[in-house]
Amino acid sequence: MTILKKLLIPVLLVCCAFHVVPTVAMAANEGQIKASIDRGVAFLRAQFKGAPDEHKGLIGLTLMKAGQPHDAPEIKEAIRLAREKCKDGQYRAEREHFYEAGVDATLLADSGEECKAELQAIANFIISNQNPNGGWNYPGQGESVAAGDTSTMQYCCLALWAADRTGVEIDPQVWVKAIQWHAAYQGADGGFSYRPGTTQGDVNGVATLNMTVNSIGSIHICMLHLDPTSVPFLERPAPAAAAPNSNEPPKPKGALEVVELQTTPENEPVAIPASAKPTIMKSLGWVASRFRVANESPHNKMYYYYSLERMAALANIKKIGSHDWFNECADYVISRQKQDGSWAESTHVTRTPEIQSCFAVLFLTRSTEKVLKKTAPSYYGNGLLAGGRGLPDDLSSGSFNGRSMEEKKKPPGPLDELLASLANAGEIDVNEVQEQIVEKVQVGDRSELVKQKDLLVKLVKHQDSSVRMMAMWALGRTDDMRLTQHLIEGLDDVDLGVMIEARNALCWLARKPRGFGFAEDPLDALGPNPAPEAKTQAIRDWNKGVVTAWGNWYLENRPYVDRGDQFEAKLRRRLLQIKEEL
Repeated sequence: MTILKKLLIPVLLVCCAFHVVPTVAMAANEGQIKASIDRGVAFLRAQFKGAPDEHKGLIGLTLMKAGQPHDAPEIKEAIRLAREKCKDGQYRAEREHFYEAGVDATLLADSGEECKAELQAIANFIISNQNPNGGWNYPGQGESVAAGDTSTMQYCCLALWAADRTGVEIDPQVWVKAIQWHAAYQGADGGFSYRPGTTQGDVNGVATLNMTVNSIGSIHICMLHLDPTSVPFLERPAPAAAAPNSNEPPKPKGALEVVELQTTPENEPVAIPASAKPTIMKSLGWVASRFRVANESPHNKMYYYYSLERMAALANIKKIGSHDWFNECADYVISRQKQDGSWAESTHVTRTPEIQSCFAVLFLTRSTEKVLKKTAPSYYGNGLLAGGRGLPDDLSSGSFNGRSMEEKKKPPGPLDELLASLANAGEIDVNEVQEQIVEKVQVGDRSELVKQKDLLVKLVKHQDSSVRMMAMWALGRTDDMRLTQHLIEGLDDVDLGVMIEARNALCWLARKPRGFGFAEDPLDALGPNPAPEAKTQAIRDWNKGVVTAWGNWYLENRPYVDRGDQFEAKLRRRLLQIKEEL
């Protein structure tokens, strides 16, 4: 696991209504959940051929998230249909408009196929239809019909998130405006209705659980793309000077930190609107006071659970009040499944059993967590992007990396001494030093880290891979573009954990949360117990891809003073070598 995957700092949440933890609870009865998913999958496969084309994308996506092979005929057909809608660089939905776009984008982004052109077309469709107030309605309706559609907002955010995962550039102002819309149209009590300011929706314009959990998830997606360190912000201890009831909370660390030598507009950090956090906190309070396991809405019952899973995954929430939300809701959802494997939980004419069944299966599979790699465990501990193999689960274990179980010296406290102590990795507990360094950088003054750049450059050559990992992580947090060359060199390290940490640090420094669409860990796509040859090939292919992507990015964005230097010549030779091998 990567460094911050294992070094989360748990804190109490607002009013203790929500409980945020660094690990994910397993379902109460995994066997029942798996059996329910399998029955749902069988139902959806049987219904696929006769379903409307605009529903086949959701069915295909659900089957994919449920673990069906990507070459299954239903998934292949769903992907084909999604691609067909993107001909000539323009996205043309069937009937469901933005809902369809969100599903198609997610399907294509997670298919493993090269779909960047199609996702660019979907992103263009979404962005071109954003209203001046930051909201989205159905195409052509504009603000004259309603200020915005809360449910549509979620699918637009999902579409753009999917596009970003494949390297499509999204103007940060799109995310800013979407956050501002939520802040402007939130109900006074903290809830969200279907179309704020109208009487449209299930309960004549009143806020609902469906729409409120949608909104919390959407704001988190926006924050993630503006500043990865902010999600989930609830894990970050509040500064001591913060007023307990302040309406203007301190901005998350990193939101306004400009990379001095990085001048290209696409990589300049953009501040998260100050309204984001209080908007989320009010909505969380609204949900906590009204949460229920059984959705009593007559429409879209399963949509609630699908949206709830997304909110909880993004905010890293295990419990809502005293409720173990996933286990309790999973029991309820399973109890509502029909004998044929379907869920028929809506009176709405367009919410057919296959649509409700998709939402139910997506909930049970915890589909958002699969995107976030939360299951082992979350990488959103203050922003380090997902990696894979890296630090051990137990950072206090002396047995890691072949070292003795004997008690080792306690590391010193100041950051400079902590970093210096890594040079003597055989004499101190490296894992304990790593934990202290991460904590100091998370909640302390990052300028102290910047002062240690020379030492960090030395540590990236250390013989101990765990020390090199720590150095890569720290180099990224200096936000110094001129240190990028050491991170790019780290992509060719002999240790996979170091390679992953170097990639994650580049994502941080470049403000590209999902990099260029490559897997966070090259081994994630392999099945259980892969052959050594398969692992070696997966790592080799991933290495070539990330070195090429980040190498070209560096050549386009490197500081002017470094152009034509020795590292550039070395990098160009490496890129040429990779090109010749392909």
